[in-house]
This record gives sequence, C-alpha cells and structure tokens, in this order.
Amino acid sequence: MEKANGNSWILEKDRNGNTTYLIALTSNDRFLTDLLVFRPALDLRPVIYGPYAKRMETIKIGMTVNDMEKRLGGVSPVSYRQTKDGKWEVIYSYQGCHLDFWVYHIDAATGIITKAWVSAI
Repeated sequence: MEKANGNSWILEKDRNGNTTYLIALTSNDRFLTDLLVFRPALDLRPVIYGPYAKRMETIKIGMTVNDMEKRLGGVSPVSYRQTKDGKWEVIYSYQGCHLDFWVYHIDAATGIITKAWVSAI
C-alpha cells in the first residue's frame, strides 16, 4: 500500500461546538486518492469512490465484526433484533459514497457477519 499524504479543512462548526472536517488524501505524486467527511465520534463518510469506499465492498459474510472494524473503523450499532430462529443479531450501517449505505448483520453470540449488503436511498 502506498503511503498517503493528507490535508484537512474545517467545513463547519455547529452551535454545540462540534466540528465537521473535509479530509483529502493524496498519493506521493500529489493525485487525489480519497476525499472524506469526518465528524469526530459520529461518522466518517467518503465523498468520492476511493480506497475507503472500496474497503466497504471487501466486508463479506463469514468475516468477524473485528475484521469489519479494522477495515472501516468502529461505529455504534444501529439496531439489534431477534431473528426467526431465536438468535440475536446486531446491525451496523456505514454510509458509503453518495447515497449508498452498507449494512452488516452480525450474530451477537459469535461476532460473525451473517449478511452484508448495500442499500441506496
């Protein structure tokens, strides 16, 4: 993997003091490789189809929640529920590029991903 260089700018500060950043990553030859919007403790969202957005596609059924968090970073689950067969599952969602949302269902007992899919709004 090639080392990336980066720049960041403050997009906005809300009245509660929360800051939203725009982060641009470039290759050593100064080509834009990734553009992300970052809100600390809330979310990281790709603006262009770069390496971060492509990593969302690498999460597959059978991987663990730890594998997912190593590739995408940790987020809080959006919900949990009991399946028809009585097992509990935890559901995570990551916003992808543009209107895509990547949704991952994890078996709560094992930490194994049981469903991985993309939903466009």
